[in-house]
Amino acid sequence: MLVNHVPAFTVEVRERQGLDEELVVFDAPYSEGGHSGGPIFGEGGGVVGVVIQNYLENGTLKARGTSLAPLIAELRFPDDDAATGQPRR
Repeated sequence: MLVNHVPAFTVEVRERQGLDEELVVFDAPYSEGGHSGGPIFGEGGGVVGVVIQNYLENGTLKARGTSLAPLIAELRFPDDDAATGQPRR
């Protein structure tokens, strides 16, 4: 597995199905087709996003990924309290 260090990134926000989706955009010189769906790891090694697009901008190969944070915040499970979204005790 190849892991690329990303020293800097920008965040874009787009509305999608009534929710704000946070997109992480970064230089990806080694990215290629087929990387969509691949993980984006945070500093601690946990997955923080998923690659959704590779593209060329002004001669620089870039990648765009969707952040998992807003998606996780909206997760609801059958045993969650409907009013608070917190697990029932």
